[in-house]
Amino acid sequence: MKIRELDGIPVWLKDTINTKDKLNTTAGSWALLGAEVSGDATVVERLRNAGSVMMGKASMSEWSQFRSSKLPRG
Repeated sequence: MKIRELDGIPVWLKDTINTKDKLNTTAGSWALLGAEVSGDATVVERLRNAGSVMMGKASMSEWSQFRSSKLPRG
């Protein structure tokens, strides 16, 4: 069995990147919870083909926006 470039490397994705699995793509919004996506984003396909393991989605501010100068951008 050939070892791929990223075999076993854990990856967390920003919550705006589509994955066609049980990981919801919500962009930090409750409104998108449970919404179905058509497929994996190109970057996800490439990461999976290289052997990486999708661990989860990184949380972010809603719609990848900031609400005040005290909150970081999404």
